[in-house]
Amino acid sequence: MNKKKTVRTVYGIAFFLQLAAEVFAAYVLYRLNMLPDKLMYAAVAGLVLLLCLTAGLMFIRSKRSKRHHKYVTTTGIIGLVLSVIITGCAVFGSYLAVRVNRTVEKVTTPPQVSDTIGVYVLANDPAQLIQDAKGYTFATTSVYDAENSQKTVEAIQEQLGTEIATKEYDSVFAMIDALYEEEVGAMILNEAYAGILTDVEDYADFDLKTRILYEYDITRPDPAKESEQQEQTEEKNEENSEAKPVQNIAVDPFVVYLSGSDTRNQMLATSRSDTNILMVVNPSTHEILLVNTPRDYYVPISVGGGAYDKLTHCGIYGIDCSMDTLSALYGIDINYYAQINFTGFEKLIDEIGGITVYSEQAWSNRGYDFVEGDNFMLGAKALVFARERYAFQSGDNQRGKNQMKVVSAVIDKATTSSTLIQNYSGILESLEGMFATDIPSSDISELVKLQLSEGIHWDIHSYAVTGQGGNETTYSMPTTPSYVMFQNKELVQKGTDLMNRVLNGEKLSDADVAQ
Repeated sequence: MNKKKTVRTVYGIAFFLQLAAEVFAAYVLYRLNMLPDKLMYAAVAGLVLLLCLTAGLMFIRSKRSKRHHKYVTTTGIIGLVLSVIITGCAVFGSYLAVRVNRTVEKVTTPPQVSDTIGVYVLANDPAQLIQDAKGYTFATTSVYDAENSQKTVEAIQEQLGTEIATKEYDSVFAMIDALYEEEVGAMILNEAYAGILTDVEDYADFDLKTRILYEYDITRPDPAKESEQQEQTEEKNEENSEAKPVQNIAVDPFVVYLSGSDTRNQMLATSRSDTNILMVVNPSTHEILLVNTPRDYYVPISVGGGAYDKLTHCGIYGIDCSMDTLSALYGIDINYYAQINFTGFEKLIDEIGGITVYSEQAWSNRGYDFVEGDNFMLGAKALVFARERYAFQSGDNQRGKNQMKVVSAVIDKATTSSTLIQNYSGILESLEGMFATDIPSSDISELVKLQLSEGIHWDIHSYAVTGQGGNETTYSMPTTPSYVMFQNKELVQKGTDLMNRVLNGEKLSDADVAQ
């Protein structure tokens, strides 16, 4: 009798553990909201069948077993083993689903973008630590990022335990000249702005003549700024309903700004926008249009009150500046953004197993060789392919086209193989801190569900606006001319027309985007 009770207790515990694990797994899958209804129903039905199977094996004994009072049977043991295996699989599956959900929430949370303020000294300066610069005079300017420069001064003073001497200059270039002429021992400048100095002929060797002695990271936005931004966004959306996120992302067409941040940090940092692609998606027609705008395009910058600047410089004023400037250029609403930096880009390509991209000519750079035709690339090689411009006669125009080829290859790889589904969480986790988007997590789930449900093959077309190069002063560098690309108004208008056609449900042909 004791043996019978013991066996039934073991089987009962196994049954209820399996039941609890399966119920929890079904709940997690439901909350994840990525499985199409038919797959969700099939998953639940499968869990019920497995529960019935193990229960039958453990609790239903044959007449012979009953007659011989045999409580431990082969079928019962098989049922117990199966129950344990199924329970383990359900728990592990639930863990993966929860991890996916948390990861999606992380990348859709407002990004912690950092400003890195550098203390620059001459390349041959003997100082190796900030403590070695205790008696230096530090050059500053109120023309750009004065607030963060002051915070850096305070941080240095805290490090040194004493006040430091500072000298203010009327412009960044005057500050650099003072450093070159040794009027000051060091200068304080946001590294995002320092990145644009190489565009100016007289300061193209800034990176060679100077080095960074000390860095101070300022993470933003803080909660107060974030709250203020949210209120401003809500007010803006109330005034312009078309600028709101779409109501049903699985049906309604939408526009995403794809931004490539010119940094290699493990965290998104304020920097130039090296890649500027508008991705127009129509889920109903399965059409995607990529429109590239050259980084040096000379455009009215949204924060400049009508002043012109290079598009890439918008990045140092924030993602909203880039989006608003492109929106005004094409006269089109941008619903979302997705931003990634160079380190994140390399990891993304590696995580999906590499991509194959067509090169229109053979060339080599940074130890990588590219043939005319198809080239298989992992992350580091793909980054070289996406950034190169000097190997091509059309320079930056060809670089923009190559960047769209890379984006197309990533989309194609993710939607025509099981790569994304099998390693969805791993891909997103590898990009943590280096990738950000304001597409709501619920909308990302809807897009995954749509792809799983219909197995869509997307028709992807690319179009690039171009222009003529020249030299001009900019909003960010008002006193010193630098290389810019002047707009071709006809090509910009054609880009607008193509985007509106996709948004309106038209299908494009290769001839439509031919250039």
